[in-house]
Amino acid sequence: MAELTGGRFFDAQDAEGLRDAIEESLAVPYDVFDADGERVTGGLTGRGSAEVPEGIFTVAVRTVGDPVIVEDVPIREGEPTRVEIKKEGEEVGVRVVPPPEPGSNREL
Repeated sequence: MAELTGGRFFDAQDAEGLRDAIEESLAVPYDVFDADGERVTGGLTGRGSAEVPEGIFTVAVRTVGDPVIVEDVPIREGEPTRVEIKKEGEEVGVRVVPPPEPGSNREL
């Protein structure tokens, strides 16, 4: 039925499997693009980090309807950057937590 309707099927045999299935069903696909608009990588939200070279990127989160586009996401080698997206009703909030500036003492 899932295949016929374009949905996904999750087989949960126990409580851990059910938790994993729920988490995966809520994950949303995303793509990361470089300055030339070339796709660098992609994945599912909430399923670990993506390896991206140093630079400034655009992240497109493929939601139902129009994608959420996050521009000017800075990536520095060896430093984490986090993109947070929160939806409440029709409002979508985006927050980019960039890596610390070189030489700063800020900890994430």
